[in-house]
Amino acid sequence: MWNNGMLRSMKLCADYKRMSSGQRNALRQERFNELVRFARENSPFYAEHYRNVADSFEYTDLPPVCKSELMAHWDNWVTDRDVKLKDVVTFMQNKDHIGRKLKGKYMVFTTSGSTGNPLIALYDKPANNMMSAISAMRSFARKEDLKEFIRRGSKTMGIFATNGFYLSNGSVRARQLSMPWKKRQMAVTSALLPVGDIVRQLNSFQPAMLGGYPSSLELLIDEAKAGRLKNIPRSHYDRRGISFGRASKRACRRFRLLCPNFLFLYRRRHCCM
Repeated sequence: MWNNGMLRSMKLCADYKRMSSGQRNALRQERFNELVRFARENSPFYAEHYRNVADSFEYTDLPPVCKSELMAHWDNWVTDRDVKLKDVVTFMQNKDHIGRKLKGKYMVFTTSGSTGNPLIALYDKPANNMMSAISAMRSFARKEDLKEFIRRGSKTMGIFATNGFYLSNGSVRARQLSMPWKKRQMAVTSALLPVGDIVRQLNSFQPAMLGGYPSSLELLIDEAKAGRLKNIPRSHYDRRGISFGRASKRACRRFRLLCPNFLFLYRRRHCCM
């Protein structure tokens, strides 16, 4: 579909911010129509699933799907007919492949499986570039955050599920593999570790930006209050985008981090997925 590099992807994000609401709606509809058209033409699963959908349609006209259904029809779901699930499963049996590309072309990511139905998805280079561009533009929505991030060495650390082909874990390792010097600037620790161990790693690494699940970030509030968490990061971001209630609001107030608009944008992104 698209073949955007990282800089082009960031420009598209910047252009989108300057559009009027009418222009954004038109662009969203254009991209949505193209996405559905591409899926129908290249995925046997969606060709069948959308067989009764007219050429002119609304979002609500599309029949829903669930992860277990997609996994059951994986070979017919993906739009690259040369990729088979058995090959992906074999690739994933080697944990050293985390952050590496399947067939030199696709990053392999899985959902956490917290619902009991983990999904295996493939990301090509344009998809990864756009995902990274959106993340960067949202993380540094305020110029002062970008300046402080650079001043403090551009170091980031994530508190995520590790030891698997999870999106955050795999994305960080991919950057470390492609740019080995990034290991001094990017790190991941397991959300399953005792909070004391996480705090010790944070204090040692001294990130300028901290990422993690809302529940993990909230656990650090008491550590900061008690003075055990040193040099609180300037910025933070919530990866999952599913718990924007008391936990994230408390984290924002305590850390004096991101503006409310950032959280609003992330909620919108989650709802639109």
